[in-house]
Amino acid sequence: MRRLLLVLLLVPRLVRADAPKLSLDQVIEKAIANPKIEMAEGDQASAAARVDEADASRLPRIKVTAFGTISPEIKCENTDCTQTSPRNFAFRFDGFFGTAGIDLTQPLYTFGKIAHARAAARSGLGAQRALANEAAGDAAVDAARA
Repeated sequence: MRRLLLVLLLVPRLVRADAPKLSLDQVIEKAIANPKIEMAEGDQASAAARVDEADASRLPRIKVTAFGTISPEIKCENTDCTQTSPRNFAFRFDGFFGTAGIDLTQPLYTFGKIAHARAAARSGLGAQRALANEAAGDAAVDAARA
């Protein structure tokens, strides 16, 4: 019974002796590496991508489409071409049918839409940076208090 009591009294002291002591800088570093701060930094990266997207709206857009397929040889049997041969489907292909197109769009004057979108995206990025800094500062203050 005495041994059990002695062990129960010594175990908490042994556990406390093994625990590493952290400096204030280490505690703040651990506090800043939490999911809330990572989420704020991810939101900041998303806002930076929106800035890039707004900047790219000034550039021309090019869209290229192409289509190609094999086609059968169809012959008209009368002058109005209301009757053709072959009449039924058959796997006899004699030609190629294809088309291609290029669509180029360059914004010339958008009455300020692009400029305002770029300014809004940059302001959003500044706000997200401030929120990320605030979240990191709050975590550091809470760690210092603890």
